[in-house]
Amino acid sequence: MHSRRALSALIVFALSSLAASAAPVAAQPATAAPAGPISDAQFQKIVKMIHGARGKGENLLPKVAAALGLANDGKAAVSGRLVITDKEGLRFQISVLNEGKGYLLTRHSGSTTRVFLMDANRSLVSGLTFESGQSPSTIPAEDAQKLFTQDLAAWARISDVYPPAKNP
Repeated sequence: MHSRRALSALIVFALSSLAASAAPVAAQPATAAPAGPISDAQFQKIVKMIHGARGKGENLLPKVAAALGLANDGKAAVSGRLVITDKEGLRFQISVLNEGKGYLLTRHSGSTTRVFLMDANRSLVSGLTFESGQSPSTIPAEDAQKLFTQDLAAWARISDVYPPAKNP
């Protein structure tokens, strides 16, 4: 339990540093290389952390699944997820979609949620935003790419402060 507290402190520090140094990121052109601000090693570390997090067999909110074209036909759409919350209450979530459909990057801030569908190559497919209790709306492509890049940078920083992931 003591190591979990230390780990939580590291995550809070990383996310606090991210929030304190957050500067607008220039929108990436559609032809940009897919990986963006997160390296293969950082991303694989996050994937290993997801497999160890035990958040398995979950469904997406129906309104999110429908807006992203991910109808789940009553089956679990997410095989695993990892949620990190910073000291200001900003919550980052990454979910692995079943059947190799990619990943969802979700960021919750107060009552506002934004969700990005990312393919297996870590390229942005689409982005949504919504307020609690409201229907999602599509984020315009240029804005979505900018925000998606910022969220990937957050996950890169999280990866950097986490201890090495153990093999599941």
